[in-house]
Amino acid sequence: MTEFMIALSFLGSGYFLTGLALLALALFLIWKKPLRYVWLIAINLLLSSIVNEGLKNVFQKPRPNLNQLVAVTGYSFPSGHAMVSTAFYGLLIYLCITLMKHRAKYFISGFLGLLILVIGLSRVYLGVHDLSDVLGGFAVGTAWLALEITVYSCIFRAKRI
Repeated sequence: MTEFMIALSFLGSGYFLTGLALLALALFLIWKKPLRYVWLIAINLLLSSIVNEGLKNVFQKPRPNLNQLVAVTGYSFPSGHAMVSTAFYGLLIYLCITLMKHRAKYFISGFLGLLILVIGLSRVYLGVHDLSDVLGGFAVGTAWLALEITVYSCIFRAKRI
């Protein structure tokens, strides 16, 4: 089970999300979608990571030191995997629902939502976060995503007027 949780946790790591963002950017360019989506994905990943590091430095909560199954460094709150995964995969859900016309968008969105949840839970299982760190990461990631979508919608709604 530990190896499986490590694999799930990797799906929320900076390395994996950066690679996935580059793939998404390439696909949007290939599909000839407007560049605003490419910028939205890039800005989402970059700024959510920066906000997470800033919050970690503000709260400076130490990591749990019992039963850690993987070696990690840095502060614990909010969980970066939970926060950045919520913001990044949440943005993919938003784009999927708003851009796709096929009913598969509901399956894809549900899968991505479940992925966010299991990435956060994997961090608790691995002993590198308390549940409160993960729940805080989900909350901040959701708030960040809502702010980003609101700003994006206002900018592009204003340009259509």
